[in-house]
Amino acid sequence: MRSLGVTLLIVVAGAAGWFFLARLVMDEGVGDAVNESVGVAFGLLIVVSVVGAIRKARSAGGGDDSADSGDDPEKPS
Repeated sequence: MRSLGVTLLIVVAGAAGWFFLARLVMDEGVGDAVNESVGVAFGLLIVVSVVGAIRKARSAGGGDDSADSGDDPEKPS
């Protein structure tokens, strides 16, 4: 749960930082700065997702073989 909070804080800080960069340094309008910061937030979330998938694959020993076992998860035992 702690890593979720840290990740969320990083994404929000990155988006807020990009908003202030776009608004104050690049002199964009408020609407454009908000749009850019939302785009940065989505981009950071994609990066977090990819890193999480890579970490999960490495910790599982190279992949999850349960999907290839031939068992139907919908079929009761």
